[in-house]
Parts: sequence; C-alpha cells; structure tokens
Amino acid sequence: MKKLLSLILALGVASLATAVETAITMNIDGVKSQNEILPDKNDSNVTIGRFNWLKKQDDQKYTLIISQRESVSSDWKKYTFSFTPVRTGTVYITVRGNWVARSEERRWILINKIEKDGRLMENGDFASSKKTSGGKRQPLPFWLQNEASYLPAGGKEGSAAIVVNFENPVTFSIETEGGKFCTIQIEAKIGCHPKSVLQHAGETQNKKKQEGGN
Repeated sequence: MKKLLSLILALGVASLATAVETAITMNIDGVKSQNEILPDKNDSNVTIGRFNWLKKQDDQKYTLIISQRESVSSDWKKYTFSFTPVRTGTVYITVRGNWVARSEERRWILINKIEKDGRLMENGDFASSKKTSGGKRQPLPFWLQNEASYLPAGGKEGSAAIVVNFENPVTFSIETEGGKFCTIQIEAKIGCHPKSVLQHAGETQNKKKQEGGN
C-alpha cells in the first residue's frame, strides 16, 4: 500500500508540472507574548511582510510573513526562513503555500521534514502520528488545519510527510531566545491534493482485485 501511494503521488506531481507556480510562505506570530520579530535583511531569496489585517497596527511588529521567491519544484529541496525574536518566549508558526486569486490554482506542497537551527525538530520528520478526537491523524506537535493531511508514505524514499497549501496549512510553536538569530528549514517539493492520492490508490487497488478475479 505504501509503495502504491508513493507511485500515485509521483504521477500526480508529474501531471501538475506545467500548472501555476507556488512558493512556501511562513507566518510568524509573537503577538500573544508581545515578542517583536525582526526579519533577516540580508536574505535576498525571500520577501517580507507583516500581518496588516490586525486591528491594532502596533501589533504588526510582533508578526512576520516570509515568502520564498523561488517556486517549489518537483524535486526535494530545503527552503530557509530566518528571523530574530527580540524577547525570549514562544512564537507560533504557520506554513502554507502562497496566495493565488483562483482557489483551484493554490497548489499543494509536500513537506518531508522541518529543522530548527540545523537540528531536526521534535517529530520534525513526522515519523509518529496520533489520531485525534475528530478522527484526523496529526503528527503532533505539528497541527494540520482543514484539509492539510498526513501521508504515512508520501515523503522521501517512502517516509512520512505532510501536504499543505494556502488555506490548509500546518501550525506549530517554537521556543526562542531573545536577540538570537533563528533559522527554520523546510524540506519540500510540489505535491497534489491528498484526497486525490487516496482516491487513486483505492481505484487502483480495486482494479487489481477485479483483474485478479478474472
């Protein structure tokens, strides 16, 4: 089953190769702890923004939006996001695809692992997961929102992975040290809708059963 899911996922990615390009975006939220987030001004590979939708304009300095300039490709690659928190404390991070006007063109991104300052985060390879009360499998402490999904064999060489896009992100928190440069690295490649992967897997299995019965 795992090999079948991996093959179908690869075929799905290949069929999307000419679709709208997408990039990884990271939202960093330090509002709760009033922790100002400073961008890495030396990184020319990203664009920077703030949460301009917040009612209190002064709270925007506690937020940061980092978007990669480079589009996610069909090959596994690490994408780097760097910032400096002014205070020591907890900040909340959301990882998603970039916004596109037409919702059907908001591409899916397959994430293989997440590292902080050069080290794998707790369960950053999504090796373990737990079915929550709602019935959804979550690779805690990472929280998959909406249709973002856990794929037990969707990663590199059949390892576990998660798949996200703009309105279906993954969120998690990290502990930061005031004034210390922080780097988050995400290994990812372009993916496809998780439901299509499972649907095609089921159809293929049913076809094999029917052929075997003839």
